[in-house]
Amino acid sequence: MNKIRLFDRKLNKTDYLVTKDDELYNQYYHLTTELWIINENNQVLLLKNGYDYSKRYPGLYTCLGCNLINDETIEDAVKRLKNKISLKITDENLIKLKPVVIKEHKYAYVTCILKANIDKESIKLNNDYTNYVFADKEELIKMCNNGEIAYYLVARIKDIIVDYLK
Repeated sequence: MNKIRLFDRKLNKTDYLVTKDDELYNQYYHLTTELWIINENNQVLLLKNGYDYSKRYPGLYTCLGCNLINDETIEDAVKRLKNKISLKITDENLIKLKPVVIKEHKYAYVTCILKANIDKESIKLNNDYTNYVFADKEELIKMCNNGEIAYYLVARIKDIIVDYLK
């Protein structure tokens, strides 16, 4: 099982590694990356989670996301996320936003936005996902309002992501 690096309150890397099931103490956080991919038509890629109820947010659309493992950087995590769906695009237009700490859940996330030309035929879903869509600003807001998107992402979409969709 991969080990997750812990960070202190100021999001400095510590020497502590845990598994995803270990309890985190108040002064430590794990860091996650969310990757929002926006195509040349100003549509965001959303992936529909499978209906495995042992995993989070079954049947709902999400962006790509993961915990940083071992000594990964944000850029390493982005590459791993792209590989998860066999997406072959460069990171030259990667935008990394400032980390946001969610104290009550003991994690911080870094939102990454990648604008790229995407060959839709090259996307290969693994067993975690059942479908994908590209949604423009109007469709994205409608999906949020209809409860089709994992609830924890709705505020981020409305506060951040829609601003990147012209």
